Amino acid sequence: MSHTKLPWALRPAWNDDTEFEIYPLERKFDFGEPAEIAVVRIYDESEANAEFIVKAVNAHDELVAALVEMERFYVELITSGDCGFWNPDDDQHVIMMRAALAKAGVL
Repeated sequence: MSHTKLPWALRPAWNDDTEFEIYPLERKFDFGEPAEIAVVRIYDESEANAEFIVKAVNAHDELVAALVEMERFYVELITSGDCGFWNPDDDQHVIMMRAALAKAGVL
């Protein structure tokens, strides 16, 4: 099963000034209102946390694609011999990129 289509957005909850709703821009209830994905309720940090969630979710696919391409390019450069010769599996940058991609569920 995949997640709700991006992009997601944020709005204050209609009934509580300490709650914020995260909702998809392209999905609506039958009566026209956007269908919420989640409600964030952490009082002082509610809006900041909800904004952070929406920003991270909306940027995720592009950031992962960029990192996949960067890892591919960097490993290709390492193995080409143009910059010397070393094992990409031992390179700290490759290790960090691969760990981040694994955390994102790509590797």
